[in-house]
Amino acid sequence: MNVELGPPAPAMTKSGRKHPCFPVPQGLPSAGIADPGIDEWRVFECQFPKAIPIPIPREAAGGSTVNTNPSRHKSHRPVIIRYSIQQHLMQSLNRISFDVIWQELTRILLSLGFEKSRAKRCAYIFTENTCDGVFSHGLNRFPSFVSDIRKGIIEVGVVPDLVKSFGAIEQWDGRRGVGPLNAEKAMGRAIELSRAHGLGCVGLRNTNHWMRGGTYGLQAAGAECIGICWTNTIALMPPWGSSEKKIGNNPMVVCVPHGEEPVLLDMAMSQFSNGKLEVLRRRGEQLPLAGGYDEKGELTKDPHAILESFRALPIGYWKGSGLALVLDLLSSLVSGGDSTSEISKRQEETGVSQVFMAIDIVSRMGEADSARKIDEILRDFRDTTPIEETSKVRFPGQGMIATRRENLSKGIPVDRDLWKEIREL
Repeated sequence: MNVELGPPAPAMTKSGRKHPCFPVPQGLPSAGIADPGIDEWRVFECQFPKAIPIPIPREAAGGSTVNTNPSRHKSHRPVIIRYSIQQHLMQSLNRISFDVIWQELTRILLSLGFEKSRAKRCAYIFTENTCDGVFSHGLNRFPSFVSDIRKGIIEVGVVPDLVKSFGAIEQWDGRRGVGPLNAEKAMGRAIELSRAHGLGCVGLRNTNHWMRGGTYGLQAAGAECIGICWTNTIALMPPWGSSEKKIGNNPMVVCVPHGEEPVLLDMAMSQFSNGKLEVLRRRGEQLPLAGGYDEKGELTKDPHAILESFRALPIGYWKGSGLALVLDLLSSLVSGGDSTSEISKRQEETGVSQVFMAIDIVSRMGEADSARKIDEILRDFRDTTPIEETSKVRFPGQGMIATRRENLSKGIPVDRDLWKEIREL
Protein backbone atom coordinates (compact mmCIF):
# COMPACT_ATOMS: atom_id res chain seq x y z
CA MET A 1 0.00 0.00 0.00
CA ASN A 2 1.50 3.33 -1.06
CA VAL A 3 0.71 6.34 1.11
CA GLU A 4 1.64 9.83 0.00
CA LEU A 5 2.42 12.02 2.98
CA GLY A 6 1.56 15.68 3.01
CA PRO A 7 3.89 18.34 4.40
CA PRO A 8 4.78 17.99 8.09
CA ALA A 9 2.88 20.22 10.48
CA PRO A 10 4.78 23.01 12.26
CA ALA A 11 7.04 21.89 15.11
CA MET A 12 6.32 22.89 18.69
CA THR A 13 7.33 26.45 19.50
CA LYS A 14 6.90 28.78 22.43
CA SER A 15 4.15 30.51 20.52
CA GLY A 16 2.19 27.27 20.49
CA ARG A 17 0.91 25.00 17.74
CA LYS A 18 -2.58 24.08 16.63
CA HIS A 19 -1.75 21.10 14.46
CA PRO A 20 -0.40 17.63 15.22
CA CYS A 21 3.35 17.14 15.01
CA PHE A 22 2.88 14.31 12.52
CA PRO A 23 2.28 14.58 8.76
CA VAL A 24 -1.24 14.05 7.49
CA PRO A 25 -1.57 11.26 4.90
CA GLN A 26 -3.23 12.10 1.61
CA GLY A 27 -4.93 9.87 -0.92
CA LEU A 28 -5.25 6.89 1.41
CA PRO A 29 -7.66 4.16 0.25
CA SER A 30 -10.95 4.34 2.13
CA ALA A 31 -11.68 0.59 2.10
CA GLY A 32 -10.01 -1.68 4.58
CA ILE A 33 -9.76 -2.67 8.20
CA ALA A 34 -7.15 -3.16 10.86
CA ASP A 35 -7.59 -6.38 12.81
CA PRO A 36 -7.35 -5.48 16.54
CA GLY A 37 -6.06 -8.97 17.33
CA ILE A 38 -3.03 -9.02 15.01
CA ASP A 39 -0.35 -6.65 13.79
CA GLU A 40 -1.02 -7.14 10.09
CA TRP A 41 -2.83 -4.55 7.98
CA ARG A 42 -4.65 -5.48 4.78
CA VAL A 43 -6.63 -3.38 2.32
CA PHE A 44 -9.65 -4.99 0.67
CA GLU A 45 -11.79 -4.00 -2.28
CA CYS A 46 -15.06 -2.23 -1.51
CA GLN A 47 -17.02 -5.26 -2.74
CA PHE A 48 -15.86 -8.03 -0.44
CA PRO A 49 -15.92 -11.66 -1.67
CA LYS A 50 -17.93 -14.21 0.29
CA ALA A 51 -14.86 -15.88 1.79
CA ILE A 52 -11.70 -13.91 2.53
CA PRO A 53 -8.46 -15.42 3.90
CA ILE A 54 -7.87 -13.73 7.24
CA PRO A 55 -4.82 -14.37 9.46
CA ILE A 56 -5.86 -16.29 12.57
CA PRO A 57 -3.71 -16.48 15.71
CA ARG A 58 -2.59 -20.07 16.30
CA GLU A 59 -4.31 -20.25 19.67
CA ALA A 60 -7.64 -19.45 18.03
CA ALA A 61 -7.27 -22.48 15.77
CA GLY A 62 -6.21 -24.99 18.37
CA GLY A 63 -2.50 -24.46 17.69
CA SER A 64 -2.66 -24.94 13.91
CA THR A 65 -2.64 -22.49 11.03
CA VAL A 66 -5.81 -22.82 8.99
CA ASN A 67 -7.72 -21.17 6.16
CA THR A 68 -10.59 -19.13 7.53
CA ASN A 69 -13.21 -20.26 5.02
CA PRO A 70 -15.85 -21.73 7.36
CA SER A 71 -17.18 -24.12 4.70
CA ARG A 72 -13.84 -25.99 4.73
CA HIS A 73 -13.33 -26.06 8.49
CA LYS A 74 -16.70 -26.74 10.07
CA SER A 75 -15.10 -28.71 12.88
CA HIS A 76 -13.07 -25.73 14.08
CA ARG A 77 -15.70 -23.90 16.12
CA PRO A 78 -13.30 -21.18 17.39
CA VAL A 79 -12.28 -20.40 13.81
CA ILE A 80 -15.87 -19.98 12.69
CA ILE A 81 -16.53 -17.55 15.54
CA ARG A 82 -13.37 -15.64 14.75
CA TYR A 83 -14.33 -15.41 11.10
CA SER A 84 -17.74 -14.11 12.03
CA ILE A 85 -16.18 -11.28 14.06
CA GLN A 86 -13.86 -10.35 11.22
CA GLN A 87 -16.67 -10.42 8.70
CA HIS A 88 -18.73 -8.09 10.89
CA LEU A 89 -15.83 -5.65 11.30
CA MET A 90 -15.09 -5.57 7.59
CA GLN A 91 -18.69 -4.77 6.83
CA SER A 92 -18.90 -1.98 9.42
CA LEU A 93 -15.56 -0.12 9.22
CA ASN A 94 -13.67 1.96 6.69
CA ARG A 95 -10.20 3.44 6.92
CA ILE A 96 -10.47 7.02 5.70
CA SER A 97 -7.65 9.55 5.44
CA PHE A 98 -7.45 12.53 7.77
CA ASP A 99 -7.76 14.97 4.87
CA VAL A 100 -10.91 13.37 3.46
CA ILE A 101 -12.72 13.54 6.82
CA TRP A 102 -11.50 17.09 7.46
CA GLN A 103 -12.68 18.28 4.06
CA GLU A 104 -16.09 16.63 4.41
CA LEU A 105 -16.73 18.15 7.83
CA THR A 106 -15.57 21.54 6.57
CA ARG A 107 -18.02 21.31 3.68
CA ILE A 108 -20.89 20.63 6.09
CA LEU A 109 -19.97 23.47 8.43
CA LEU A 110 -19.69 25.93 5.54
CA SER A 111 -23.22 24.95 4.52
CA LEU A 112 -24.36 25.83 8.06
CA GLY A 113 -23.09 29.40 7.83
CA PHE A 114 -19.58 29.12 9.30
CA GLU A 115 -16.96 31.58 8.10
CA LYS A 116 -14.34 29.64 6.13
CA SER A 117 -11.42 29.76 8.57
CA ARG A 118 -13.68 28.90 11.51
CA ALA A 119 -15.27 26.03 9.58
CA LYS A 120 -11.85 24.57 8.78
CA ARG A 121 -10.63 24.92 12.36
CA CYS A 122 -13.75 23.42 13.93
CA ALA A 123 -13.72 20.55 11.43
CA TYR A 124 -10.04 20.00 12.20
CA ILE A 125 -10.75 19.63 15.92
CA PHE A 126 -13.45 17.01 15.30
CA THR A 127 -11.16 15.13 12.88
CA GLU A 128 -8.17 15.23 15.22
CA ASN A 129 -10.28 13.95 18.12
CA THR A 130 -11.32 11.00 15.96
CA CYS A 131 -7.76 10.44 14.75
CA ASP A 132 -6.59 10.26 18.38
CA GLY A 133 -9.15 7.53 19.06
CA VAL A 134 -11.65 9.73 20.90
CA PHE A 135 -14.58 8.76 18.68
CA SER A 136 -17.14 9.75 21.32
CA HIS A 137 -16.20 13.42 20.90
CA GLY A 138 -15.16 13.25 17.28
CA LEU A 139 -17.19 11.88 14.38
CA ASN A 140 -19.67 10.11 16.67
CA ARG A 141 -20.66 13.46 18.17
CA PHE A 142 -20.72 15.43 14.91
CA PRO A 143 -24.34 14.67 13.87
CA SER A 144 -25.69 15.88 17.23
CA PHE A 145 -23.42 18.95 16.97
CA VAL A 146 -24.99 19.77 13.59
CA SER A 147 -28.45 19.16 15.06
CA ASP A 148 -27.76 21.65 17.87
CA ILE A 149 -26.73 24.25 15.30
CA ARG A 150 -29.92 23.72 13.34
CA LYS A 151 -31.99 23.99 16.52
CA GLY A 152 -30.38 27.33 17.31
CA ILE A 153 -28.70 26.04 20.47
CA ILE A 154 -25.26 26.90 19.03
CA GLU A 155 -24.67 30.32 17.43
CA VAL A 156 -22.08 29.84 14.68
CA GLY A 157 -21.35 33.50 13.96
CA VAL A 158 -20.44 34.80 17.42
CA VAL A 159 -17.09 35.00 19.21
CA PRO A 160 -16.40 35.30 22.96
CA ASP A 161 -16.33 38.73 24.64
CA LEU A 162 -14.04 39.84 27.47
CA VAL A 163 -16.19 40.74 30.49
CA LYS A 164 -13.72 41.42 33.34
CA SER A 165 -9.98 41.37 33.89
CA PHE A 166 -8.18 40.83 37.23
CA GLY A 167 -4.50 40.69 36.30
CA ALA A 168 -3.74 37.03 35.59
CA ILE A 169 -7.44 36.13 35.71
CA GLU A 170 -10.07 37.05 33.14
CA GLN A 171 -13.77 36.34 32.65
CA TRP A 172 -15.20 35.85 29.16
CA ASP A 173 -18.73 35.39 27.81
CA GLY A 174 -19.02 32.61 25.22
CA ARG A 175 -22.34 33.99 23.91
CA ARG A 176 -23.67 30.46 23.30
CA GLY A 177 -21.15 30.13 20.48
CA VAL A 178 -19.29 27.11 19.06
CA GLY A 179 -17.93 25.21 22.07
CA PRO A 180 -14.61 23.96 20.63
CA LEU A 181 -13.71 27.34 19.10
CA ASN A 182 -14.68 29.20 22.28
CA ALA A 183 -12.57 26.82 24.37
CA GLU A 184 -9.57 27.15 22.07
CA LYS A 185 -9.84 30.94 22.30
CA ALA A 186 -10.01 30.79 26.11
CA MET A 187 -6.98 28.52 26.47
CA GLY A 188 -5.07 30.68 23.98
CA ARG A 189 -5.77 33.71 26.14
CA ALA A 190 -4.72 31.82 29.30
CA ILE A 191 -1.40 31.03 27.58
CA GLU A 192 -0.91 34.72 26.74
CA LEU A 193 -1.59 35.70 30.35
CA SER A 194 0.89 33.09 31.59
CA ARG A 195 3.68 34.74 29.59
CA ALA A 196 3.20 37.92 31.60
CA HIS A 197 2.27 36.48 35.01
CA GLY A 198 3.66 32.94 35.05
CA LEU A 199 0.08 31.69 35.29
CA GLY A 200 -2.99 32.60 33.29
CA CYS A 201 -6.58 31.76 34.14
CA VAL A 202 -9.67 32.34 32.01
CA GLY A 203 -13.21 31.67 33.21
CA LEU A 204 -15.55 31.14 30.25
CA ARG A 205 -19.29 31.30 30.86
CA ASN A 206 -22.36 30.92 28.69
CA THR A 207 -20.64 28.56 26.26
CA ASN A 208 -21.37 25.15 24.73
CA HIS A 209 -19.92 21.63 24.87
CA TRP A 210 -16.18 21.70 24.17
CA MET A 211 -16.13 18.10 22.81
CA ARG A 212 -12.79 16.62 23.96
CA GLY A 213 -11.28 18.59 26.81
CA GLY A 214 -7.85 17.10 26.06
CA THR A 215 -7.70 19.26 22.93
CA TYR A 216 -7.09 22.35 25.05
CA GLY A 217 -4.61 20.64 27.38
CA LEU A 218 -2.61 19.67 24.29
CA GLN A 219 -2.90 23.25 23.05
CA ALA A 220 -1.19 24.45 26.23
CA ALA A 221 1.48 21.75 26.06
CA GLY A 222 2.19 22.75 22.46
CA ALA A 223 2.97 26.22 23.81
CA GLU A 224 5.29 24.66 26.44
CA CYS A 225 2.84 25.32 29.26
CA ILE A 226 1.09 23.07 31.72
CA GLY A 227 -2.59 23.11 30.82
CA ILE A 228 -5.42 22.59 33.30
CA CYS A 229 -9.09 22.95 32.39
CA TRP A 230 -12.50 21.70 33.40
CA THR A 231 -16.17 22.26 32.63
CA ASN A 232 -19.48 21.75 34.35
CA THR A 233 -22.37 19.99 32.63
CA ILE A 234 -26.05 19.31 32.96
CA ALA A 235 -26.88 16.99 35.92
CA LEU A 236 -25.89 13.47 34.87
CA MET A 237 -25.14 11.60 38.11
CA PRO A 238 -26.59 11.21 41.58
CA PRO A 239 -24.44 12.36 44.51
CA TRP A 240 -23.05 9.51 46.55
CA GLY A 241 -25.80 8.16 48.79
CA SER A 242 -28.66 9.34 46.55
CA SER A 243 -30.54 8.08 43.52
CA GLU A 244 -31.49 11.57 42.28
CA LYS A 245 -29.44 13.23 39.54
CA LYS A 246 -27.86 16.37 40.94
CA ILE A 247 -24.19 16.55 39.88
CA GLY A 248 -22.54 16.91 36.47
CA ASN A 249 -19.96 14.65 34.87
CA ASN A 250 -17.67 17.71 34.85
CA PRO A 251 -14.64 16.53 32.81
CA MET A 252 -11.21 17.66 33.99
CA VAL A 253 -7.94 17.85 32.05
CA VAL A 254 -4.30 18.17 33.16
CA CYS A 255 -1.61 18.18 30.46
CA VAL A 256 2.17 18.44 30.99
CA PRO A 257 4.47 19.21 28.03
CA HIS A 258 6.85 16.39 27.11
CA GLY A 259 8.02 16.86 23.54
CA GLU A 260 5.90 14.88 21.10
CA GLU A 261 4.52 12.73 23.93
CA PRO A 262 2.82 15.08 26.41
CA VAL A 263 1.33 13.64 29.57
CA LEU A 264 -2.42 14.03 29.14
CA LEU A 265 -4.94 13.20 31.84
CA ASP A 266 -8.46 13.70 30.44
CA MET A 267 -11.16 12.30 32.67
CA ALA A 268 -14.83 12.63 33.42
CA MET A 269 -16.13 12.33 36.95
CA SER A 270 -17.96 9.10 36.16
CA GLN A 271 -16.22 5.74 35.85
CA PHE A 272 -17.02 5.95 32.13
CA SER A 273 -18.01 9.14 30.30
CA ASN A 274 -21.40 9.39 28.63
CA GLY A 275 -19.62 9.54 25.30
CA LYS A 276 -17.86 6.24 26.01
CA LEU A 277 -21.13 4.64 27.06
CA GLU A 278 -22.76 5.78 23.82
CA VAL A 279 -19.90 4.38 21.73
CA LEU A 280 -20.10 0.98 23.43
CA ARG A 281 -23.88 0.92 23.16
CA ARG A 282 -23.59 1.60 19.44
CA ARG A 283 -21.15 -1.31 19.11
CA GLY A 284 -23.24 -3.62 21.27
CA GLU A 285 -20.37 -4.09 23.73
CA GLN A 286 -20.28 -4.37 27.52
CA LEU A 287 -18.09 -2.38 29.91
CA PRO A 288 -15.01 -4.15 31.31
CA LEU A 289 -16.33 -3.51 34.84
CA ALA A 290 -19.43 -2.04 36.47
CA GLY A 291 -19.93 1.56 35.38
CA GLY A 292 -23.30 2.44 36.90
CA TYR A 293 -26.72 1.27 38.00
CA ASP A 294 -29.65 -0.11 36.04
CA GLU A 295 -33.25 0.92 36.70
CA LYS A 296 -33.49 -1.73 39.44
CA GLY A 297 -30.64 -0.08 41.33
CA GLU A 298 -28.17 -2.88 40.62
CA LEU A 299 -24.59 -2.35 39.42
CA THR A 300 -24.22 -3.22 35.75
CA LYS A 301 -21.72 -3.39 32.87
CA ASP A 302 -24.46 -2.71 30.32
CA PRO A 303 -23.94 0.80 28.83
CA HIS A 304 -27.53 0.91 27.56
CA ALA A 305 -28.93 0.21 31.03
CA ILE A 306 -26.74 2.94 32.55
CA LEU A 307 -27.76 5.50 29.93
CA GLU A 308 -31.42 4.63 30.46
CA SER A 309 -31.20 4.91 34.24
CA PHE A 310 -29.08 8.10 34.19
CA ARG A 311 -27.11 6.68 37.11
CA ALA A 312 -23.46 6.51 36.13
CA LEU A 313 -21.05 5.49 38.87
CA PRO A 314 -18.76 8.31 40.09
CA ILE A 315 -15.03 7.63 40.05
CA GLY A 316 -13.88 6.68 43.53
CA TYR A 317 -17.51 6.52 44.68
CA TRP A 318 -17.94 9.34 47.25
CA LYS A 319 -14.61 10.92 46.23
CA GLY A 320 -15.71 11.37 42.63
CA SER A 321 -19.03 12.73 43.80
CA GLY A 322 -17.26 15.32 45.94
CA LEU A 323 -14.81 16.25 43.19
CA ALA A 324 -17.68 16.79 40.72
CA LEU A 325 -19.31 19.19 43.17
CA VAL A 326 -16.09 21.14 43.77
CA LEU A 327 -15.40 21.49 40.03
CA ASP A 328 -18.92 22.83 39.52
CA LEU A 329 -18.37 25.38 42.29
CA LEU A 330 -15.04 26.51 40.82
CA SER A 331 -16.25 26.74 37.23
CA SER A 332 -19.26 28.82 38.26
CA LEU A 333 -17.35 31.13 40.60
CA VAL A 334 -14.29 31.72 38.40
CA SER A 335 -16.34 32.32 35.23
CA GLY A 336 -19.27 34.08 36.91
CA GLY A 337 -21.49 31.63 35.02
CA ASP A 338 -24.22 29.11 35.67
CA SER A 339 -23.92 26.05 37.88
CA THR A 340 -25.02 22.51 37.07
CA SER A 341 -28.26 23.17 38.94
CA GLU A 342 -29.07 26.20 36.77
CA ILE A 343 -27.99 24.54 33.52
CA SER A 344 -30.19 21.52 34.29
CA LYS A 345 -33.32 23.69 34.32
CA ARG A 346 -33.02 24.09 30.53
CA GLN A 347 -34.30 21.55 28.04
CA GLU A 348 -30.87 21.27 26.40
CA GLU A 349 -27.33 21.42 27.78
CA THR A 350 -26.11 24.91 26.88
CA GLY A 351 -24.69 27.91 28.68
CA VAL A 352 -22.10 25.83 30.57
CA SER A 353 -19.20 27.26 32.60
CA GLN A 354 -15.54 26.40 32.04
CA VAL A 355 -12.10 27.26 33.44
CA PHE A 356 -8.79 27.27 31.53
CA MET A 357 -5.41 27.60 33.24
CA ALA A 358 -1.92 27.75 31.73
CA ILE A 359 1.30 27.63 33.76
CA ASP A 360 4.42 28.81 31.92
CA ILE A 361 6.68 26.42 33.77
CA VAL A 362 9.32 26.21 31.02
CA SER A 363 10.11 29.94 31.01
CA ARG A 364 10.17 30.05 34.81
CA MET A 365 12.14 26.86 35.45
CA GLY A 366 14.20 26.67 32.27
CA GLU A 367 13.66 24.28 29.36
CA ALA A 368 16.53 21.93 30.26
CA ASP A 369 15.68 21.70 33.96
CA SER A 370 11.95 21.18 33.40
CA ALA A 371 12.57 18.54 30.71
CA ARG A 372 15.02 16.70 32.97
CA LYS A 373 12.58 16.71 35.88
CA ILE A 374 9.70 15.42 33.75
CA ASP A 375 11.92 12.70 32.23
CA GLU A 376 13.03 11.56 35.70
CA ILE A 377 9.48 11.26 36.97
CA LEU A 378 8.23 9.41 33.90
CA ARG A 379 11.24 7.09 33.84
CA ASP A 380 10.60 6.12 37.44
CA PHE A 381 6.87 5.69 36.70
CA ARG A 382 7.48 3.38 33.75
CA ASP A 383 10.27 1.44 35.43
CA THR A 384 7.65 -0.72 37.09
CA THR A 385 7.09 -4.45 36.77
CA PRO A 386 3.71 -4.96 35.07
CA ILE A 387 1.25 -7.49 36.42
CA GLU A 388 1.06 -9.12 32.99
CA GLU A 389 4.35 -9.81 31.20
CA THR A 390 2.91 -8.90 27.81
CA SER A 391 1.72 -5.45 28.94
CA LYS A 392 3.52 -2.21 29.75
CA VAL A 393 2.88 0.50 32.30
CA ARG A 394 1.96 3.65 30.36
CA PHE A 395 1.54 7.24 31.45
CA PRO A 396 -1.73 9.05 30.62
CA GLY A 397 -1.87 10.01 26.97
CA GLN A 398 0.86 7.64 25.82
CA GLY A 399 -1.61 5.33 24.09
CA MET A 400 -3.23 8.29 22.32
CA ILE A 401 0.01 9.22 20.57
CA ALA A 402 0.43 5.67 19.27
CA THR A 403 -3.17 5.67 18.04
CA ARG A 404 -2.66 9.00 16.27
CA ARG A 405 0.44 7.79 14.47
CA GLU A 406 -1.25 4.59 13.35
CA ASN A 407 -4.36 6.36 12.10
CA LEU A 408 -2.37 9.00 10.23
CA SER A 409 -0.43 6.24 8.54
CA LYS A 410 -3.23 3.79 7.78
CA GLY A 411 -6.31 5.99 7.78
CA ILE A 412 -8.87 6.62 10.53
CA PRO A 413 -11.33 3.75 11.21
CA VAL A 414 -14.86 4.99 10.65
CA ASP A 415 -18.14 3.13 10.99
CA ARG A 416 -19.70 2.82 7.52
CA ASP A 417 -23.20 3.72 8.68
CA LEU A 418 -21.91 6.73 10.59
CA TRP A 419 -19.94 7.96 7.57
CA LYS A 420 -23.02 7.59 5.39
CA GLU A 421 -25.04 9.59 7.94
CA ILE A 422 -22.42 12.35 8.03
CA ARG A 423 -22.21 12.64 4.24
CA GLU A 424 -25.97 13.11 4.13
CA LEU A 425 -25.95 15.98 6.64
